[in-house]
Amino acid sequence: LSLHDALPISWSARVGLQENIPKEQIFHRNKAMRRELTSLGLPATSVNKETTILGFTMMPAQRRKATKKDVGRVQEATRRAKRCAAIPGPHHRRIRIARMTVPTKAAWGMLCRQPTKKEQNAFFLLAKQVHRWPKQASTDLLRVVLGHFWDLALQSASTAIRILSRWVGRTRTDLPPWPTKRSGWTNSVREVMKQMGYVETTEAWVWNHPHTRPLSLKLAAVRQQPNSVLQHELRQAWRYHHYHLWRSGTRRDATVCRDVHVTAD
Repeated sequence: LSLHDALPISWSARVGLQENIPKEQIFHRNKAMRRELTSLGLPATSVNKETTILGFTMMPAQRRKATKKDVGRVQEATRRAKRCAAIPGPHHRRIRIARMTVPTKAAWGMLCRQPTKKEQNAFFLLAKQVHRWPKQASTDLLRVVLGHFWDLALQSASTAIRILSRWVGRTRTDLPPWPTKRSGWTNSVREVMKQMGYVETTEAWVWNHPHTRPLSLKLAAVRQQPNSVLQHELRQAWRYHHYHLWRSGTRRDATVCRDVHVTAD
């Protein structure tokens, strides 16, 4: 292990680069093995049960829980929202600044796990406070009309679709079939697409939606539909999903509008 650790440092030194030793990451799933690595002299701050690459925490073959960095991002997003509310000037300017800075901070890194319902509801409550939306307004209807920036599940699905479609387009290769066990990042993608109202087909990486067009990450489909089109279809499916959740509810405004039908066309 020490020899393997020294090789990249020597290779980097040959071309005039210097390794950032404090950012070195050594990970192992087994707790006993992590203790053994520490006993061999490796720094305890570098030994962990997961690895983080460009802000994305990777933990395969299990449902990843929120790490300290994930929680810290949401907390920092909350602080940003409070700072945006204190910015002088008109209210619509504060809203635009908050919409550009707060959701992107909170949703960054949500690729190998889908946000929980508790996280989604708490974050959307923050959006209601920033926008000063009426407390009695329907949450689903607010999401459809104004709030797609503030939905963590949509942001997670959008990131996954964007990364996967770019990989398919650049490698010109179909994604592998579903693994036999529902776990890891593939299960995270499947679960978050289910939250958007999508239904899996018999073919992997192809989803149907009861109210809008199907979405496919097959090579032939990605060639015909660029990422911007896929993102638009995803947002449309998300809007129809929340619209029908609102219309099927027991609120007075929903019962009045129950006979109003909206189609994707």
